[in-house]
Amino acid sequence: MNVIAVSGSPRKNWNTEKMLASALDGAQSLGAKTKLIRLYELNFKGCKSCLACKRIGAQRKCFVKDDLSSVLEELSNADAIIFGSPIYFMELTGVMHSCLERFYFPYVTYSTERQTFFGRKLPIGFIYTMNVTQDWIRQMPIANRFAEVTKELFGVEPEIVCAYDTWQYLDYEKFEHGIFSVEQKKLHREEIFPKELDTAKQLGISLVQRVKQFNDQ
Repeated sequence: MNVIAVSGSPRKNWNTEKMLASALDGAQSLGAKTKLIRLYELNFKGCKSCLACKRIGAQRKCFVKDDLSSVLEELSNADAIIFGSPIYFMELTGVMHSCLERFYFPYVTYSTERQTFFGRKLPIGFIYTMNVTQDWIRQMPIANRFAEVTKELFGVEPEIVCAYDTWQYLDYEKFEHGIFSVEQKKLHREEIFPKELDTAKQLGISLVQRVKQFNDQ
């Protein structure tokens, strides 16, 4: 069983990747093979609207050739996927949005007879990390249209895990941070972030359990 994590963060081994690593640890604990893909290491763009994936008789895949092509192939063959992104302006990062455009769109149909061209159930999880609090997010929810259509395209309701009030800087004294309480962030980092990491681990476990459940049906 292969579980792939995709990082849409420009920062290696920071909040988003720590959450993804914990999720992969959870998947590994149930015997899954895992892999982390960093989108910021790749040279690619979003959908070019060539519509080659919509031609009658065409393969339902993205036909654009660039660094993302092999990644999309891996994702289409994965048993479960975890997409992780920091939240910028209440949305996913640009590279994550572009990746999801390319991955999701070929499976979208314009047919009244079927909802998706993807031929099986694919468990998908989303991990969001952000430097604002959970109360703040309740007032202005995160926009992720891809999560909303995941069940329609891949047959499984997505699982979503969040890390709030994240630690942004190695040294807060070097940056403007007037709207944040450094002491509160430090407390959150020490007491709450480990719990959020455990929630991410449980996400990895849950996705593998779902795969096994589908395989047994």
